[in-house]
Amino acid sequence: MSYTLARTSFCWGTRRGKVSEAYLTQLLASRLRALGLRVATNVFALGVEIDIIALFTGSRPTVSVIEVKRRPKRKLVEQLKRRAQFSDLVFAAVPSRYVAAALHRIPQCFGVIAVDESITYVARGSDWFGRGSRLLHALGLQRVYKGWGSEALSSGNKLYTELSRSIK
Repeated sequence: MSYTLARTSFCWGTRRGKVSEAYLTQLLASRLRALGLRVATNVFALGVEIDIIALFTGSRPTVSVIEVKRRPKRKLVEQLKRRAQFSDLVFAAVPSRYVAAALHRIPQCFGVIAVDESITYVARGSDWFGRGSRLLHALGLQRVYKGWGSEALSSGNKLYTELSRSIK
C-alpha cells in the first residue's frame, strides 16, 4: 500500500541526469510542509547530521527522521540503523527510479519514500521505534508536549528557526 504525500507541478526541467541530495531534500521538505507538517532540514544532533526531521503533532508528537540519498547503498542502511536509536519512524527517501532497489536493500523495519518530479509517495511504511523523545530532548524540545513555540531555545538553533517559520 502506498500513500501519496503531495502532488505539485514541480518540474525537473533541466535535471534529467543526476539529481543532488540537496535538491531532493528541499523538494521533499517543501512537500511535507505543504501537508502542514513541521519540518527541519540538515539538523546536526546526537553526533550526526539528519537530512529531514518531520514532526507530526498529536497527543504525543511523532518524530520522523528521513535520510535522503540519490541511490540506496550500504552506507544508507548504516545511517538508518543509527537514526533508529533516536526516532519514532525512520525513512529513506530516494528517486522513484530506485525504489525497487531500495525496497530490496533496505531492511523491512525502515520505510521508503519515492520522490519524483510530479508526485511523492510512501512505498513502504516504517516500523515504530518509539525513541523520538531522545531527539526532542537532545534538541531542547522536550517541552513540546505543552505546546509548540513555547520552548526557551537559542535563536541559533536551526531546528528552532525552522519550527518557528512553520508555526507562524
